[in-house]
Amino acid sequence: MTTLRTTVASVLLALPAAVVAVPVALPADVADPHVTEEAVPDVTPSDGGEPDPRDATGDVVPGSAEQITFGIAPAGPDGADGRVSFRLELEPGASHTDHVEVANYSEEPITLALLASDGTVTAGGNFDVLPSDVAPEAAGSWVEIDDEIELEPMGSAVVPFTVSVPDGATPGDQPTGIVASLRTVGSDGEGSSVALDSRAGARLHLRVAGDLVPALAVGDVQAEYRPSWNPFAPGTVDLSWTVENEGNVRLGAAQVASVEGLLGLGGGEVAVDGPREVLPGQSATHTASVEAWPTFRHGVDLRVTPVVVGADEVAGALTDATASVALWTVPWAQLAVVVLLALAVVTGVRRRRRQEAAVAAAVAAARAEALRSDDVAREPLPARG
Repeated sequence: MTTLRTTVASVLLALPAAVVAVPVALPADVADPHVTEEAVPDVTPSDGGEPDPRDATGDVVPGSAEQITFGIAPAGPDGADGRVSFRLELEPGASHTDHVEVANYSEEPITLALLASDGTVTAGGNFDVLPSDVAPEAAGSWVEIDDEIELEPMGSAVVPFTVSVPDGATPGDQPTGIVASLRTVGSDGEGSSVALDSRAGARLHLRVAGDLVPALAVGDVQAEYRPSWNPFAPGTVDLSWTVENEGNVRLGAAQVASVEGLLGLGGGEVAVDGPREVLPGQSATHTASVEAWPTFRHGVDLRVTPVVVGADEVAGALTDATASVALWTVPWAQLAVVVLLALAVVTGVRRRRRQEAAVAAAVAAARAEALRSDDVAREPLPARG
């Protein structure tokens, strides 16, 4: 059986002309394209031939994936209305009906799968939703929308959806997105079947009414000192940590990492960009490097200042999150220089002492020889008979 590998090209957009097949400029709170891989059933024909291009419903899609482009955008009943994304605030137990417009910018008819799923933020800091084969467990499961839509060439359709918030829903931000998906199947150069799952989506900023708790924390702080073997250059303190959202609203952050040695010497600080967005219950990992002169012991302080994201409204004061650690910064290169200097001094002193001793011995020998010469000169000559 030929192996089928799926490549998911996900573009969570909320633009009237968003197209998954071409690069686009994205707003700050909309996802960039990304690629992942997931296992899917094998659909290679039993006769061993090349698999047919198919969309997410199993229908044959004429033409290649490169010729099929489509988009999705927030809409009213009559079509796209210019919104960048959906923004809703609903009470627990309430529901709301809205619309998306799905457009086919291709010369071929297509059938797209439609779904809603839970929101997440990728390692690169971009918003995304769960893969199509992963069932949503949070707000994505509160959205009802048609499973698929058929579109004529260069056609579009407005599709309603309904968000129904459960009675016991947790207050705060419940990020999700609505996705249109097209799957096509081909083969790579090694003969393996490859399914391309192209997705475009509109982000849904859903907030459940209630008490909002904005809270960031700093965790898993790691610090390591890398000495410079040049005694006249500072070493480097490498840092890593996570920014954790322990509240119920999404937040960004401004960060500063500072390093300080004994008596406040030999340190520095750096400003760290981002994270642009951390969703409730999620975290983002960051790293930084700070130059530091070794003073045997250094302290590290991390300060994370919460920042309201985009057009969000968060009432009340935002409190900084901090964390501190200490680490050894032994000045090995400088100690080696000191040892070498000490050895040089000791060697010089010993050499000088040996030289002084040799000179003193020579002087003493010369004096002794001079005295013997004087004694010989003073001895009386023997009498002649």
